[in-house]
Amino acid sequence: MAMVGAVADGYATVTTDAGLNADGGPDTWALVSSGNVNLYALQNFGSAIIANALIARFYGRPSAYSYWNGCSQGGKRD
Repeated sequence: MAMVGAVADGYATVTTDAGLNADGGPDTWALVSSGNVNLYALQNFGSAIIANALIARFYGRPSAYSYWNGCSQGGKRD
């Protein structure tokens, strides 16, 4: 529901079901094993890239800021 408020305030928004590891480079999240691409993670990352390009095309300029809102702790174990 956070996107509803952002759209109401005039922001362009996009959502994915991403969950990429920020520790290190793409080799830490892009591969499930040596030589095997994590297609799910790659699709989520690609969606963010495409969304930024669409926003820039629609508004005639790239966005000044990008914000990430992590709402989940899916898979976290206590």
